[in-house]
Amino acid sequence: MQTILLYVFLAGILFTGAKSLSLLEAHNKYRKIEGVPLMRYDETIAQNAAKYASKCIFGHSAYSERQNIASYSSVGENLFLGTGNPNLEDVVSNWYKEKSDYNRSNLSCTPGKQCGHYTQVIWSKSTALGCGTQRCASIEAGGIIFENALYVVCQYGPAGNYAGQSPFQSISRRRGPSAAAALIRKIADQLQSETEKSNGIGEAEDHDENVVELTDEPLSPPKQIPSLDSTMVL
Repeated sequence: MQTILLYVFLAGILFTGAKSLSLLEAHNKYRKIEGVPLMRYDETIAQNAAKYASKCIFGHSAYSERQNIASYSSVGENLFLGTGNPNLEDVVSNWYKEKSDYNRSNLSCTPGKQCGHYTQVIWSKSTALGCGTQRCASIEAGGIIFENALYVVCQYGPAGNYAGQSPFQSISRRRGPSAAAALIRKIADQLQSETEKSNGIGEAEDHDENVVELTDEPLSPPKQIPSLDSTMVL
C-alpha cells in the first residue's frame, strides 16, 4: 500500500459523538505535550466546517466564510483528504508532524517546507475546535481525480498563525528566583552594552530578521498517482 502525503484544509458532515471526541482528544494530546491550554469542542464552528466540506471543492474556504463564527471574528482552518478509511487520530498526527519543520527561534518554517498546520493545532490562543467531514464521490486535487475521498476540516477559534507571533504567546509563567536573576543579568548586560557603545567599543550591526509568514494557505500539491489508500494534507 502506497501512502501519498500532501497538505490540505477542508470538510462536510458534522462530527458528533465519538468522532468529534476523537479529534478533540487528538488535538489536546499534542497541546498537552506543548504545554498550551486545552481545547473545547464548539458545535457552531463544527457546523460551519461541515457546511463548507459538503461542497467537495479542494482548497481553503474563503476568508469571508470564516468570519464572525460563534463568538470569534475569524477562525483558522486545517484540511485533510484521504481515500480508504483514514484513522481520525492520524489526521491530527499528520498535521503535528510538521513540528520538525518549525523553527521556534525565528518563528518560521524550514525553507520549502510547511509548518502552519502544526502551529494552528498548538496555537495557544485557539481554544475552540469544530470539525466536519464529507465523503466525496469524485474530487479533483492537483490535477488528480480522487474517488470516494474523505475530506476532514477542522476550524479553530480564534484563528491562529499570525505572522511574527509565537504559537505559545499566551502561556503564563511565574517569575521565580531564576527568572528574576535572568532579568537582572539582562539589565546589567544592557547597561554594559550602552557603556561600550558610548565609548565606541563593540558596536554591533542591527540586522532585520526575515520572518516567514505562517499561513493556512496550501502549497501546490505534487502530481502523483494516488493508490487505493492515499492521504493528502494541505
